Amino acid sequence: DLRSTARRVLLGLGVLGALIAVVITALAVLPLGSVDLGPHPDPALDYAAAKARFDAIAAEEERLGVYSECRSRLLDHGRETDVAVVLVHGLTNCPKQWAAFAETLHAQGANVLILRVPRHGIGNADGSAVGSVTNLAGLTPQELRDYGDTAADIADGLGREPRVMGLSMGGVITAWMAQSRPELERAVVIAPALTLPVGPPWLTTGFTNLFGRLPSITLPGSDKTGITHVYNGETTRGLVAMYRLGAYVRAQSASSSPAVRLIGVDWNLNDNQVDNGDVQILARDWAEHGADVAVHVYPKDLGLPHDVIDPAQPEGDTAAVYPVLLEQLGFGG
Repeated sequence: DLRSTARRVLLGLGVLGALIAVVITALAVLPLGSVDLGPHPDPALDYAAAKARFDAIAAEEERLGVYSECRSRLLDHGRETDVAVVLVHGLTNCPKQWAAFAETLHAQGANVLILRVPRHGIGNADGSAVGSVTNLAGLTPQELRDYGDTAADIADGLGREPRVMGLSMGGVITAWMAQSRPELERAVVIAPALTLPVGPPWLTTGFTNLFGRLPSITLPGSDKTGITHVYNGETTRGLVAMYRLGAYVRAQSASSSPAVRLIGVDWNLNDNQVDNGDVQILARDWAEHGADVAVHVYPKDLGLPHDVIDPAQPEGDTAAVYPVLLEQLGFGG
């Protein structure tokens, strides 16, 4: 009868749901295969070699159709300077994020390099705007590692004291560089997105294991800022790449000394995009392994957004933030 048929259907659906839950749990618990995320240094021997490497990257970006505002930038003085600074942008963002701060550094005598992270800033079909976040569906942690190597390699030829600063995903890459590249004189890590912003660390591990196996899923976003150089939304594979590099950094920092001895670590108490507790642990581990770690905490009552860098952020306050960053990079107030 209909009642028994309904029971069988419901039972079948329950069994199917249980099987799906078991499969999802298994995918989340089973670790992904290991990947080489250690450094592969190849420093530029001098300014000319560094400039040639940058020019090759710029030419490739033209071929790839990178949106004009999102192309890599080198603000230089035509020669090696005492200090060179690498600035690393966040996930879905691009070098435009750092443009205003880079001008300030350049005016103080530094050569400044803002490399575009792979797969970011690709233009739309006619090149009139930034394209879709689906461009990040193929991002890998190895690409982020290679980016960190390339940035450190070029910076070594641009200045006698290469320094690096990054925000969010850029903070994770900067943390990797601080841990791995002794050529750098100092590093400043701002709100590194090491883990999911909520939940214990195992939740990030489960997320990474699960979505590192599934096809990339596009997560919708909403442009509430009017900033036109950022991809709208996120992709799960983009997040997985960032969190896998973050896991490598966390493991290395907990067990070994960082390659860079002068490290700044910043977090923002109004930030809901990162887990500040994990950022504090990173700073503690570096300090316990011999680094000179300078911490700066932006108080909650400042109301700063996660992106404290871009002056186009409606809730930002670069007048409060930039002097702090300049001091941490060794340029004074």
